[in-house]
Amino acid sequence: MIKNRRKAFAAASAVTLAAVIVLTGTFAWQSMNQTARNEARGKGLNPGGRLHDDFNGETKKVYVENFGEEAIFARIRLDEYMELGDGAGTKDSVIGNSTAKPLIAAKQTGTGSVSLDIDDVNTWLTHKPGTDSIEDCNAAEPGFHDYFKWTMGGKTWYMPTFDKNKDSLDADVNGTLAGGGTGIPYGDYIEYKENDKEWGSAIYDVDDNTVQDENVTTAREEHTAAETLDAAVITMAKWIEDGRNPGPYWVYDVDGWAYWAQPIEPNTATGLLLASIEQIAEPDEDWYYSINAVGQFATAGDWGKEDNTGFYDTSKGAAPSANAEILLNQIAGLVDVTVTEASAATVVEPGKTYTFSATAKIAGTNEALEGKAFTWSVTGKDDEEIKSTIDAKSGVLTVSKEDDLKHLVITATVDGSTSYGTYTVQVAVPEEP
Repeated sequence: MIKNRRKAFAAASAVTLAAVIVLTGTFAWQSMNQTARNEARGKGLNPGGRLHDDFNGETKKVYVENFGEEAIFARIRLDEYMELGDGAGTKDSVIGNSTAKPLIAAKQTGTGSVSLDIDDVNTWLTHKPGTDSIEDCNAAEPGFHDYFKWTMGGKTWYMPTFDKNKDSLDADVNGTLAGGGTGIPYGDYIEYKENDKEWGSAIYDVDDNTVQDENVTTAREEHTAAETLDAAVITMAKWIEDGRNPGPYWVYDVDGWAYWAQPIEPNTATGLLLASIEQIAEPDEDWYYSINAVGQFATAGDWGKEDNTGFYDTSKGAAPSANAEILLNQIAGLVDVTVTEASAATVVEPGKTYTFSATAKIAGTNEALEGKAFTWSVTGKDDEEIKSTIDAKSGVLTVSKEDDLKHLVITATVDGSTSYGTYTVQVAVPEEP
């Protein structure tokens, strides 16, 4: 009888703490650790991404909504923890006599072995797709999925977030254990359907920093249920095998980061990464199981590689792999542009013309992109005012005799993109008559 009561408590505590947690976006407890990259270089704003976590005690739907004004890009990581034994699920030593042990005691990192700790989600084990099934863990990390089966992909109806504060790192949660005061576990969970509406107080940020603070305003709004896209979930190897095409699917990399493989347009949501969790085996002792979702968002090209921020902030997890970097650049339409001059001239003479051309490759690869059009421009090396001109479409440069410059910079920008390449030439000094 005592053991049964302990089992009930352990299971309830994992979910009860989820009430505290699901409010911040996890299956059992703890904040979802959502992080955001600056919206665009120089703007100092966060992108309008929101991680959704819908949980009714059985289904757990994880997906991303874009409530902002421009397309964003997202990746999600799901970290797991499970422990067995008397007092399992005890957080912060609420029960001093807990003897529960983690199902997986430690994980290997670049700096050595780290013990898994219920109180520190940063130590939890990242779900990595298995060889035979994305839903199963990598064979080198067995255990969790002997007890719990995941279902991934698909779509759902959702209520667009009322938390429109771009600086907020909170998840949007549908369903808490407390049941909204009803006494029924997850009694506040709503299975939304087409044309459902809700009135609420939407929250907006009123400053220009990137800090989640009290500088907010509210507005009463009516929101109408919307449908997410219908997602497939594939491995990075499968994405590469299929031709590395953008599309409505999550691409699961070997390091455990899942990338949405196309831009998330304003006022839309991705398809589901995680759709449900089913317990398939009951441990013989008290148990606790938890999932912590981590979401990161960025705008096109602002991945953070140059300054080790955003997706490349390793304090928040592994930086994108080489394959993931190609994926991000591919779906954002970013390319590497090489500019050449027909005669390979590095010195140009006043009064003469020179013809330039450009080629484009998928950023981070050697794969040429055919059919790209470019817009040409020319400037002084230090943005000086110049008389020399270049035909915007043909790339033909006319060097003016009136320019008193040492260098000209020729730029080719891919039409409909921010990607560009440059070519710098020296201007020959006219000979004395």
